[in-house]
Amino acid sequence: QQVTLARNDHYYAVQPERTRPYLDKVVLRTYPSPSEALTALAHGDIDGVGGLSTGDAERARALNDVNLFSFPTNDVTALFLNVRPAKQQFRETAVRQAIATAIDEGAVLDAAVDGRGRVADEMVPPTSWAYVKDVPTFAHSVEQAKAMLDGADWKDHDGDGIRDKNGVKLAFDLSTSDEPPRVAAAAQIRDDLLKVGIAATVRSVPFNALVEGVVQSRAYDALLIGITGSGDPEPYPLFHSSEVAPPGHNLSGYFTLAIDRALEAARKTSDETQRRDLIAPVFDAIATEEPVIFLYFSDYLYAQSKQVQGLRIMPITSPSERLWNVGDWYVKTAIKR
Repeated sequence: QQVTLARNDHYYAVQPERTRPYLDKVVLRTYPSPSEALTALAHGDIDGVGGLSTGDAERARALNDVNLFSFPTNDVTALFLNVRPAKQQFRETAVRQAIATAIDEGAVLDAAVDGRGRVADEMVPPTSWAYVKDVPTFAHSVEQAKAMLDGADWKDHDGDGIRDKNGVKLAFDLSTSDEPPRVAAAAQIRDDLLKVGIAATVRSVPFNALVEGVVQSRAYDALLIGITGSGDPEPYPLFHSSEVAPPGHNLSGYFTLAIDRALEAARKTSDETQRRDLIAPVFDAIATEEPVIFLYFSDYLYAQSKQVQGLRIMPITSPSERLWNVGDWYVKTAIKR
């Protein structure tokens, strides 16, 4: 139920300014849920709790003696459009670009996580070494999205309010998990697309059912899902042809020979500059073709008692990294006389 981390009196990172970290120890306790841990924080049983949902974060904000912190992360939520041959709706690049243009990513961020994060334009944030500047972007515009669809002859030919072409409706199921942030994001996307004559029906199921059933069988038109980022981004699983079939992670089914070769070459070097140069055309192609629409990076929410001082915010790639400068934390201030 708990682990005690004792102070290392020879910890190098605090020297030479001082001889040791301030705290004698840090006790990590486990709880069945973040909500129960937050209740313990409110009662003064613990001093901090991480991994809060947006709703629990609002509870934390209401506590008088608690600070709420948002750590930027590499965790990105994305909309995968299934471009496999059976999905005629997404076959044309213009349709995928119009969908990206119709979606108000800022509104999706607000709806899903109360704005606690950043809008995404590729699979890594600007703080990552792998970030590629100046990839193509499709700014939100209802009128522009309509014009793109009109230009591709996706029009409301039968007058029912939904665009169609050659007897195919521009309508699809949007599959996601039943977690509140995902459902809220999906609902915002549905509403945005309806404004331009695209009908998306939200299908939400428990996360395990989504992964083990819908994802593995590729039984989806579009898939809204989160991708856990890391400090060393790896685009290979998402875009290489070898990952198209289950249990691979190329969820959109999009690939090209040029992308395959670039991803394979990037795996053969550990030099970050060379790797970025190799994956740059991959990110550029994905941003242009839009088989995947990257929506937003979510923050890691952490509440901590105001009695604990010294915490500093930085981008993190795993929850444990919220403790990155714990050697500087303190609960009492010595007064020199």
